[in-house]
Amino acid sequence: MKVIIIAAAAMLIASDVAAQDFKPPTWAAAPDGELASDLFPGFAAFLGVNGRASLTCRIVQDGPPFLCRVDDESPAGLGFGAAARLVAASGQMRAARRNGEVAPASIQTTVRFFYPEASAFGGWTGPEPSAERLALAKALLASGVKDAKRLPSYREMVLDGLDADRRAVVRAWLDELMPYDPDQELSTAATQIARLFGEDDLRRMMAGEEVASPTEEEFMTACPDPTPEQRAALDELKRRYCSRYSCDV
Repeated sequence: MKVIIIAAAAMLIASDVAAQDFKPPTWAAAPDGELASDLFPGFAAFLGVNGRASLTCRIVQDGPPFLCRVDDESPAGLGFGAAARLVAASGQMRAARRNGEVAPASIQTTVRFFYPEASAFGGWTGPEPSAERLALAKALLASGVKDAKRLPSYREMVLDGLDADRRAVVRAWLDELMPYDPDQELSTAATQIARLFGEDDLRRMMAGEEVASPTEEEFMTACPDPTPEQRAALDELKRRYCSRYSCDV
């Protein structure tokens, strides 16, 4: 499971407002931990790389801290800064008060991302689908309903959060180390869908009905466990990426 920790906020109070009647901003409600788990950047999770991002948020009213800038993120380029801003905005702040009136002030906070698993995909512990469910899942994919219902693309989930100027490099590595195999892709996607949706939901989707979609994390977990060859390819991908761009936190 992805784990995210929000560090305690440090106050930035200008000297002209640091009076005895000044009450600094405080967290009224902590950021949503479940949302934070969903926002772990996909490529960082694929590599099993932890991260952090430091934010400065300008608090001008009660409510979510939307006015946040990223002061620092590490490793850079994996999307931890953007994810941290969304994590912070899922919380609630009580703005500073001076003489009982709202007073603009700033806070600093750090969001730390921890991904303890060695791999971002596999690890399914639920029951295996029946042959009928697998057949329905394959029929669903063949029908084109996958695109209509916007079920996640595995390759796009893998690249999630990665800076645009790095995607071409990483795509080339993926094509070399994990080349696209349409039969394997169909089998993998069918297994994921059959594991996550019951027969009734699959039939409803075939009929064009809306059903609740699992999270990207659930899709990744439902992926068949990697083979030794796939693990070796992932290790090589991580070696190349971290050598070129750095994965140090």
